[in-house]
Amino acid sequence: MSESHPSGSATARWDNAAMAVDPGDDPELVAETERYPNGVLKFSGFRRAGALRGAWQRYRTDGSLMRAGAFDCGKQVGTWQTFDRAGRLVKETRFT
Repeated sequence: MSESHPSGSATARWDNAAMAVDPGDDPELVAETERYPNGVLKFSGFRRAGALRGAWQRYRTDGSLMRAGAFDCGKQVGTWQTFDRAGRLVKETRFT
């Protein structure tokens, strides 16, 4: 799975199987999003039985992708990527 920065300059790639969540495969998987007061997407992802699951992305108030990664049973897993406002990768954090 990948996520592109609005400017097209960055793409987050996730290497964990927990990212490969197809909502059609799991009827208990619920999409979740939240928006800033200005209407811009703040975060998006999925929950299953209340726990964070699969791909999650967090955005800044200007709409730029800030952080992307995966959750499995509510815990961060795999490689999480952090981007600057220009969409450049500035940090990768590995969770097991």
